[in-house]
Amino acid sequence: MALKQRQAVIDIGTLKVKSLLADFDLAGNIAPIHKTNVLTCFGCSMLENNGRISPENLNATIAEIINLLEIFANYQCGRISIFATHALRDASNKEEVLKEIRNKIGLEVKVLTPEAEGQLYFQAAVASLPAKQNFVVVDMGGGSCQVLFSEHQQLKQAYSFKTGGQLLHERFTKDPHNPASKNQPQDIASIKQFLTQEYHDLPLNLGWPLVYGSSNVIDLMKAVNIPLEDYFLSLAHPYKTYPNHLEDFIQSILPFSFAQREQKYQFQEGYMWGVDKAFANIITLAQRFASPYIIPTNVSSLEGYLYQLNQV
Repeated sequence: MALKQRQAVIDIGTLKVKSLLADFDLAGNIAPIHKTNVLTCFGCSMLENNGRISPENLNATIAEIINLLEIFANYQCGRISIFATHALRDASNKEEVLKEIRNKIGLEVKVLTPEAEGQLYFQAAVASLPAKQNFVVVDMGGGSCQVLFSEHQQLKQAYSFKTGGQLLHERFTKDPHNPASKNQPQDIASIKQFLTQEYHDLPLNLGWPLVYGSSNVIDLMKAVNIPLEDYFLSLAHPYKTYPNHLEDFIQSILPFSFAQREQKYQFQEGYMWGVDKAFANIITLAQRFASPYIIPTNVSSLEGYLYQLNQV
């Protein structure tokens, strides 16, 4: 099979703008060239802003996209696609925002349905999982959470919830945008109670491993010193961990303000504000499914989108 045109894809998420520039090898596999993950807070504060994306967050997102287009041009990229997920899907000023992006960058943005978003992530995540095993695959974003059930690499059931890390942070944190603020143990307890209610229709006690992404979860866990064991059954997902390790980390970080968290763990800007909420989400799901372990992954819907383009 001949090499296809060099391609790039940009994902406008609730918290971050992510991108992947890649070639395809002769077997049709992605050969990454350049990958980014930048906090722009595109959908932050929508809960308190009547569902609107703010001009400040929109401008920051557009600025990052323009920066990416310049990078892609230097790599002589022939095809660029842009998609958006939960924040733009739910925004009360969706059409206004789409028009502003189109006017500023000259490209259309495809707004994915929850079903399409889940399909893309599923395709990327299961590509290197053992074919004879069943998994629960969870794509945790800032706004939404996709819960996908994989039986022998086939998508059997898919659910989408508005339980992303940023939404949980804004809903259950007093003064959520203040660096001096912090979460209390009762906040985490309230989050877990809320999630248990949200997930009441999901299957119970499957005993399947839980795959947790997306985009840089392995990097995050290494940065905050989550104990990781080797997972020998997948090259793309080489580690596993356990819910109790995530719970221990949550308890260790609660005494710190959000600014202190950022100082303590020198990871990407903004991650430490909502990490306890994201981990509480995964713990709740793993306990519901009686998952024997959690498999963190760095794959995202970006890979799934490029795979889809390559099949066209």
